[in-house]
Amino acid sequence: MSHGVGSKKLLGLVFIFFYFCGFTKPGIKNLELLPANGYSPKFGNKNVYVKGNAGEIELDLSTLPEGLQEFRISAFNKEAGAADAQEIVVMPVRQWNIRH
Repeated sequence: MSHGVGSKKLLGLVFIFFYFCGFTKPGIKNLELLPANGYSPKFGNKNVYVKGNAGEIELDLSTLPEGLQEFRISAFNKEAGAADAQEIVVMPVRQWNIRH
């Protein structure tokens, strides 16, 4: 499986886009911006747009903690909070420098 990540800024919001090639798991139902380890807190899982095997998250960077942070982005085949969801990490842990 291959995947890609891109972003654009519009009106102070950042939109992060994902595409998947050869995605063989059940359809994507949820995308989440998560800490490097664990599943809490969820920094971004609101205004998630998913269609077929692609999706995007709308992020307001002003809501993220300031300074150097490590995040990952995961896709799930179930809605947020489902205990039996399968996770696919679409953006491995990366360090972001958040400045407000």
